[in-house]
Amino acid sequence: MVDFRGLSGKLEVVRWPRTKDEERKPISLHITSLEYHHDRVVAANCHSRVWFGQLGAEDIGHVGSANMFLGKILRGCWVSQMVAFMAHQLRIQLNQGARSGRDPAEHLRRSQRFGAALYAWEQSEEPFSSGQFDKLFLGMADASEPMRLPAPSRSNKARSRFAIEIYDAGLKGDETAVQAVASQNSTWPFMLGEAMRHTREGSVTDREWIGAIARN
Repeated sequence: MVDFRGLSGKLEVVRWPRTKDEERKPISLHITSLEYHHDRVVAANCHSRVWFGQLGAEDIGHVGSANMFLGKILRGCWVSQMVAFMAHQLRIQLNQGARSGRDPAEHLRRSQRFGAALYAWEQSEEPFSSGQFDKLFLGMADASEPMRLPAPSRSNKARSRFAIEIYDAGLKGDETAVQAVASQNSTWPFMLGEAMRHTREGSVTDREWIGAIARN
């Protein structure tokens, strides 16, 4: 699949292993090794460069294709990475009860109850909808047994303002900017930045990128 004969190497794109879902994306087998030896930013940037520069990524030639790409990134990467991050943090908070002197039997019962609710939330199609949040937090509380885990704060920031922040973070690609819009260890902002940089100048304007982000 990789031919190193001659003066320049060649990728055999047709035979390259791909994911089994409907998108059939090329599998970058070395990305995990890069993240282990360097960090997630290096790995994410390399993955994006290979995907957009060498293996025939979507041609983002107009705002319609940009909107489709953003849907894949935000729903396929952002949501899944945020769900994983929040679920991990909530389990940490729950496990702190076992070290706070609480009765072990009570802690086990509450852990099982909350674990089932958390799993259902992780598997839901719209985990960040108000309804799903209420099921996870408000639905776990009753008059005799209030929920001890604080629900995450909700922002009233306008979608357009947040879209601008996401756009800026993607272009800058530095940790400070990314941490303002994404959970810890997220890789989607770096993939978004590579997509913007690989889009031909004039094909999609800054305003069109921001508008597409806001719609998604």
